Amino acid sequence: TLGLANVKARIANTTLGVGRQNFSSPTIDVIGNRALPSSFQGVALHSEEFNNLSFDAGSFDRVSPRTEQGLKKFRSEYGATGVETDRASVAGLNYQPFQSLKTSLYATHVEDFWNQYYFGAVHDLGDNAVLGLNTNFNYYKTLDTGSKAMGEINNDTFSLAFGLTHQAHTVTLSYQQVIGDEYFDYLHETNGIYLANS
Repeated sequence: TLGLANVKARIANTTLGVGRQNFSSPTIDVIGNRALPSSFQGVALHSEEFNNLSFDAGSFDRVSPRTEQGLKKFRSEYGATGVETDRASVAGLNYQPFQSLKTSLYATHVEDFWNQYYFGAVHDLGDNAVLGLNTNFNYYKTLDTGSKAMGEINNDTFSLAFGLTHQAHTVTLSYQQVIGDEYFDYLHETNGIYLANS
């Protein structure tokens, strides 16, 4: 498959990509479980001008599936079969106030489907060589938008996971909840679902 990152430009620690490319965020993310991962056609910006703060933004009109050579419009994973959207756009930031704590805040607009807002936090405590505790929180708010091609959506979905690690061994306890009368939805051929049970 040709065309990954057709054009790339970099100034200092900010990179702009135009064309078909990899992109990673809590709502639009490549799936890497095939020899050829999924990719997205559009424009993306990644900036790491500050030591503990990074920015991401992207706007895409097509996805290249893992199992095909061509480009397809975005579809919903759980919504109406065959319904497609012309554009998916996302922007967000990652902030690490302490060495042990990482946070993320993102907003995504999928034309005529939904708007989705994400907050995530990961905290590490202790030493994994002896005993370490990893706490992982993910929260999504999804609201219908535009022509509401997926119907009316207003839900809150979150997960909280605790992982106790000793050397190569980890035991994880997690809780997940969808609050609302609709499914938790994400885009087909993306890995944009950071919930514990995904």
